[in-house]
Amino acid sequence: MSVPIILCKAKEYHSAGEAFGDCATESGSVHSGLVGVLTANAGMAGSDSTGEDWARPYDEAAKLAIATSSQLVTAFGQVRELVVNGAYNHEVAEAKANHKEVPPPPKPAPTPPANLSQEVPSAQGHGIPEPFGWSIIKDIVGALWPNGDQDKLRAAGTAWHIAAGDFHTIAGEASQGITLLSKQKSVEIETAVQTSKDRQSDLNDLGDACQSLGDACNEYANHLDEAHKKIIEELAEFAAEAVAGEVIFAILAPFTAGISEAVGNSALAARIAMKARRVATIIGELATKIGTLIGRAVRPLIEKLKPLFEKVRQWVEAAKTKLGKTKEPGGKEPEHWPKGKGKDSFEALSEEEQRRLKQELMTDSNKAFPLSEANAEKILRSGPPGTKAEVAGPGGAGADVKFVDEAGNVVARTESKAINGGPNSFNKELSHASKQVEYEGQVHVQVPEGTKVEEWMHKFQGSRNDQQLGKYSKVDVVFSDPAGNVLGKYNAGTRIPR
Repeated sequence: MSVPIILCKAKEYHSAGEAFGDCATESGSVHSGLVGVLTANAGMAGSDSTGEDWARPYDEAAKLAIATSSQLVTAFGQVRELVVNGAYNHEVAEAKANHKEVPPPPKPAPTPPANLSQEVPSAQGHGIPEPFGWSIIKDIVGALWPNGDQDKLRAAGTAWHIAAGDFHTIAGEASQGITLLSKQKSVEIETAVQTSKDRQSDLNDLGDACQSLGDACNEYANHLDEAHKKIIEELAEFAAEAVAGEVIFAILAPFTAGISEAVGNSALAARIAMKARRVATIIGELATKIGTLIGRAVRPLIEKLKPLFEKVRQWVEAAKTKLGKTKEPGGKEPEHWPKGKGKDSFEALSEEEQRRLKQELMTDSNKAFPLSEANAEKILRSGPPGTKAEVAGPGGAGADVKFVDEAGNVVARTESKAINGGPNSFNKELSHASKQVEYEGQVHVQVPEGTKVEEWMHKFQGSRNDQQLGKYSKVDVVFSDPAGNVLGKYNAGTRIPR
């Protein structure tokens, strides 16, 4: 069997990662700018039936695009972190292999969380005011004034187009990182390059979607322009005719002894009815054009964005799990835990011990909702650096996992719970788990995806007064779903504000 060739230039490898980090930063700025413009132009489609019909699918497409944008910012940040960690691992290996005892390089800083807003207000809203004369015919027209705001629609369209161009530019800039990465020779490089190309492709696809959304906004604005122009012309023509009619019938009044007034009113009513029919036809034509726009451009866009969003979301979640193997849940140790030096509490174990201890934790968990392997490993990694994990095993006394220092002293404890019930079950389980860690340690709670963990904490804390809650001041609770994604991290003794 041939030995794989490893040839990595640390500076290039690290620069590749930072190039992807730049993509994350720039994409985040584009995302925030786009959300800001869309927020400023809320309600642009109007509140009439045509506006509502357009706003519903547009809103869905816009929210999918913004959600995908947010996920891609996170994804590029994760690519950056995975790549710089890979570079760091090679640097550490080289330092260890150097007989001159070269000190290991500093560990790379984690990618800061994006914390991007994904709230996009609806395009449905009040729109622009009715034109002069609309009140005369509106009851006969049988439809609302199409009050979409063309200026707002075009502002949103421009924002989507700018975002599209920026996303395409950033995707092009990702090629720099891909090129640098491709020059490295190691077993992980092929996967890293393909992952980077996938995210680059995803960003280009998002750029295409933004372009289409901008086109849809502008096309709707153009159709509104045409309809508004025709309606206002009909109203202006009617107003001119009405004024002329009033003058003529006023001249005839002395000679017709009231007949002219009746004839005039009848003629006016007929003109109103005729104009109302014309306006109704214009609105009907607008509705048909917008319906065609929705079917041709907006709904197909939704079907393209759904799988794109899901693809990126799944990758982001998988990357979280992978990155979670190298750091604590939530990225931070409990403050009251001792600050040790040395290896990760899991890395201190042999591969055989790692497998055995993970299996023991999973076996000793809830049979109906067993602890996942991802969370078992998270728990074994949750001890202070320089400690070694020991699992109590089925029926063992005290915490499920104890972390001991080189002298054999227990310096930290973690209790594992897997709960698929509700807040009442959690209340009881957390109380028991806190006793197991002797009211000083961590309780790791695996819950189903989507669980409202903050509500569980509110209920636990709400059922205790300040004195009762005080004894939990050194108990930290970490919630994770079965995939290992951290859903929340709390100090059990510190009340969460509502």
